[in-house]
Amino acid sequence: MLSILIFLPLVGGLAAALLPNAERRGGRDAGFVSLLFAAATLGITIGLIAEFDAGAGLQRVTDFTWISELGIHYKLGVDGLNLFLIALTALLWVVATTGSLPRETRSGSSSGRRRTSHHPHR
Repeated sequence: MLSILIFLPLVGGLAAALLPNAERRGGRDAGFVSLLFAAATLGITIGLIAEFDAGAGLQRVTDFTWISELGIHYKLGVDGLNLFLIALTALLWVVATTGSLPRETRSGSSSGRRRTSHHPHR
């Protein structure tokens, strides 16, 4: 599961960047794809938090030999402090992506401009 949390943002970024006509409509399509991957990452993180045992130490350990001749391993694990940082990163990614979407995507309106009446000063 930790490997998914690492590589899902990479896949989402590549999918958004390589989306056909990603710049069309002000980048809304690419932003929406990025937001979907951000929400998926946040969902996986919430699942990780729900399954976390506070007294068990390092959990969700992934360990396999990557380059055996050099003794290099791919090893991941999560503890309480790391879990907080993972959750903070996933939450901030959703917030930042939502904030970067074109205004009409966020508000659902057809125009990104706010209409205000102008009253001249006397």
